[in-house]
Amino acid sequence: MGLTLNDGGRELRLKALQAVADELKYYSYAEQVEILHPELQGQEIDVATAVLTRFGEKQENCIAEYFFRPIPGDTDGGWFFTSLITLRSDVPVEHVPELAFALSMTNFYIESGCFALNKPTDILVYKRTRSFAGDTPEEELIRDCVLQMEEAYDMASKYAAPVLELADGSLELTAFLELLKTD
Repeated sequence: MGLTLNDGGRELRLKALQAVADELKYYSYAEQVEILHPELQGQEIDVATAVLTRFGEKQENCIAEYFFRPIPGDTDGGWFFTSLITLRSDVPVEHVPELAFALSMTNFYIESGCFALNKPTDILVYKRTRSFAGDTPEEELIRDCVLQMEEAYDMASKYAAPVLELADGSLELTAFLELLKTD
């Protein structure tokens, strides 16, 4: 029997991130896939980063990040695993109100995760998070992290084209809402 998330600690989380990175490379979802170790609030974190190529219907390039963070207050040692796909980092301010409304409508219809707009910096993202208990076995953790990455990729890429067209003003809000009705 393998280790659990609690037993394996950082090494097991790194192993799961490496499996995600390997899967991204294997299926040619991405280029420039690497695991980085930036400091955040004085603590080193581990992040698998990738440039997703040929993403969505319009074959866009975007940035993806995959990382773990502890569940606050969880005494059993649980962790969140997050897939964060940055679709655009410079949404024109004049498109923000309609885009924000459209994203809330999209989030109502999609099965998992959410699209979000970070207003101060106008960054458009798709985010999907799953929690893992501290006693999650190694095999399950690795399998489910890869599955989470794939599902985030699929969901974000499905809606990327119309969301990005709305963000740049080449698609009207009414046309976008009609697309949601037919999906």
